[in-house]
Amino acid sequence: MVSLRLIGFGGWRWEEKKRRSQEMSEGDIHKAAAGFWLSRPLVNIIQFTYPAYASFKALQTDEPDDDQQWLSYWIIVGIFNILEFFLDIIMRFLPVPFYYEFKILFLLWAQLPFTKGAFHLYKTIVEPWLRKYEGSIDEALASAGYKGKVLIKKGLHELLARGQKLTATQSQPGVQFQGLDEITESEKDQ
Repeated sequence: MVSLRLIGFGGWRWEEKKRRSQEMSEGDIHKAAAGFWLSRPLVNIIQFTYPAYASFKALQTDEPDDDQQWLSYWIIVGIFNILEFFLDIIMRFLPVPFYYEFKILFLLWAQLPFTKGAFHLYKTIVEPWLRKYEGSIDEALASAGYKGKVLIKKGLHELLARGQKLTATQSQPGVQFQGLDEITESEKDQ
């Protein structure tokens, strides 16, 4: 007898009561693989193709409602993709049956104009959270941007120094390369 049992993290797993045979038949494996390989491309089409085209069409109109719908959708999809990265790690150990089918339903709910699911999620969950932490997020982004610029400049200095050393040993006498500071100064003058 086969039963459906709730396991941790909200997942479900099929289990045999008598556990006589724990191996799947070859037909079951083919069906599962076919479902996986058909669902995944369908998810990508639903998740990206139609919304990208609908966003293109929304940008051509003067109505702000469709812009809000699609901007909200892309924010929700971005957050969902970040969460899904971590869910994939968990799902390797706790497989969730019909995951891609549920994802398709979620994406349709999020993007269909009559459900406005993404806009609803954005207004009730995401926007209040972002407003609460907006200052901290802005500070972190500014700090990361500054540190990134410093790191890139340091890397370019190192790269130019190594390049100058390499070419100094192999170049003709009297040929010199401009340093990074001289390059950035000459760009400021222009």
